[in-house]
Amino acid sequence: MTINIRIVTPTGFIWETKADEILLPSTTGPLTVLPGHINILTGLAPGLLRVRIDSGWKPILISSGAAQIITTDSTNVEVGIMEVEEIEQQNFKAAELILEKASQNLIAINPTDIRERIKASEAKNFAEARVEAFKFLAP
Repeated sequence: MTINIRIVTPTGFIWETKADEILLPSTTGPLTVLPGHINILTGLAPGLLRVRIDSGWKPILISSGAAQIITTDSTNVEVGIMEVEEIEQQNFKAAELILEKASQNLIAINPTDIRERIKASEAKNFAEARVEAFKFLAP
């Protein structure tokens, strides 16, 4: 039994496939979806969505959004996100530089400026997820 996954953004359909397993960056922590999963709706945090197809993993960097999991005769996952980024191996050095800059930006912000610290923290988390994605692409 497989999982049907469909990823959409406000600008339209992105990707649809059948998967063996899905790891979602839920706002309450990582969420593993296997065939036969219970029906839920969950918020998604910026991070790495992982889709296992056959024996390989496909990493997809996403911004915040929501996922709906519905199991009737089959398990269907609908993922709605604001932004998506394809991870390509040649961009690894750029991803490391982005993470370094995001970390420096967070350190430089005044601790009392809560809004700016939250934005900088989200940018750092997103940059960390981008670097983490390359672990799935390494030979």
